[in-house]
Amino acid sequence: MGEVPIFTSKAHVFVIDPVTKKSWIPSSRSAVAVNFFFDSARRSYRIISVDGTKAIINSTVTPDMVFTKTSAKFGQWADVRANTVYGLGFATDVLLSKFTEHFEDIRERATDLSDQKEIRATTNGEVETDDSDTRSAKKDELQPDDEMLSSASDDSRSTNQSIQELKSLKLSHDRLKLALAQSTANSKKWETELQALKNTNARLTTALQESMSNVDQWHRQLTLYKEENEQFKKKIKELENDKNKGAELNDRVADLKREMEKLHKENSEKSQECNMLQQRIGVLTVVEKQHNECSARHQKAYDENFRLKERIAGLEDRLNDTQRDRVRRQTEAQQLLGQLASHLTDITEVTQKLQSVL
Repeated sequence: MGEVPIFTSKAHVFVIDPVTKKSWIPSSRSAVAVNFFFDSARRSYRIISVDGTKAIINSTVTPDMVFTKTSAKFGQWADVRANTVYGLGFATDVLLSKFTEHFEDIRERATDLSDQKEIRATTNGEVETDDSDTRSAKKDELQPDDEMLSSASDDSRSTNQSIQELKSLKLSHDRLKLALAQSTANSKKWETELQALKNTNARLTTALQESMSNVDQWHRQLTLYKEENEQFKKKIKELENDKNKGAELNDRVADLKREMEKLHKENSEKSQECNMLQQRIGVLTVVEKQHNECSARHQKAYDENFRLKERIAGLEDRLNDTQRDRVRRQTEAQQLLGQLASHLTDITEVTQKLQSVL
C-alpha cells in the first residue's frame, strides 16, 4: 500500500549546528510543507519535508521522541538515528499548537506499534519454547503430554491471529479517522462557502428588490413623460395651426422641442437601465442555482460524516471485544503453561526414579 499522508503543515525548517550544538542552520529558503506519513509496509510513522528536489527532513517517529516548544512560534525535536536536532518555525502559534497535537498523537501510535511488536516477539518466543518441549516429549513417547503441548500451541496461534486482527482493526480505525477529519474539513469549507453564498444572495436579493421598485417608478415616470409628450405634440400642432400668435409662440414651440429631445434622451437612458436590471436578474438566477447545489453538497457531506461516525463506533466496539478476547486467551494460555510446567516436573521426577530403579 506504500505511505499514507496523515497531516501537513507549513513551516521554516532548521537543523542544529553540528559543531557548536547551540545555533540553528536554516534548511529551507522559505516556508515548506512538513508532512506526517504512515508506512504500512514497515509499520512506522515518518516526518518528511522536501524543498524542491531535496529531502530536508526524513525522521522516523519513535516512542521516546519529544517535541518541545521553545517559543510562541518555534519548536524542536531530537532524532537519535539521524544524529541531529530539527527545528520548525511557524507563522502563527495556532499552527505550532496543531503540529504539537499531531506529533503527540503520532508518537502514541508509534508507541502502540512498538508494544504490539514486543507482544508478538514474546508470543513467538513462547511458541518456540513450546515446540522444543514438544520434541522432548516425543523422544520420551508420552502421548498425553503431546496433546497438552498441541493445545498450548493452538492457543498461541489463536493469540497471534487475535493480535493480527487487532492490528488490522486499528489500521482501519486510523484510516476512518483520517477520512472523517477530511470529511469534516470539507464540510466546514462547504459551510463557509454556503454562508458566503447566502450573504451574497441576500445582498443581491435586496438590490434586486430595490432595482425592481426603481424600475416600477421609472416605468410610471416614462408613462407620464409619454403622456406629456403627446400633450406637447398636440399643443405644437395647435400652435403650428395658429400662425397669428407670432414670434412668442415660435419661441414656445422651440422650447417644447428642446424639452421633447431631453425627454427622448432620458427615455433612452431609462431603457438602458432596464436592460442592465434584466441582466442582473439573470445573474441572480445563476447564483440561486449555485446556492441550491451547495446546499445539496453540504447535506451529502453531512450524511457521509454521520455514516463514518457510526462506522467508527462499530469498529471501536469490535476493537474492545477483540482486546477482551485477547486478554482472556492470554490468561488461559498462561494457566495451561503453568499446568504443563507442573506435569513436566512430575515426569522428570518419575523418569529419575525409573532410572534409579533400572
